Amino acid sequence: MKARKRGTMPLSEKALFDANNLAEYLDIGVQAARRIGKEADAEIRFGKTVRYKKSQIDLFLSYM
Repeated sequence: MKARKRGTMPLSEKALFDANNLAEYLDIGVQAARRIGKEADAEIRFGKTVRYKKSQIDLFLSYM
């Protein structure tokens, strides 16, 4: 099996973030990023996997 290449797409071009990518995008810690993602109602769940919508995060931060 081939190993996945991680980090090949710039964060500015992604539509969905995982918690680590969201923390990197916002330049804050992972727990704070998860809290902002939840407050912004940007959380999407695929089973146990959680992703955050970049458009919702940007909209939420524009009103802060």
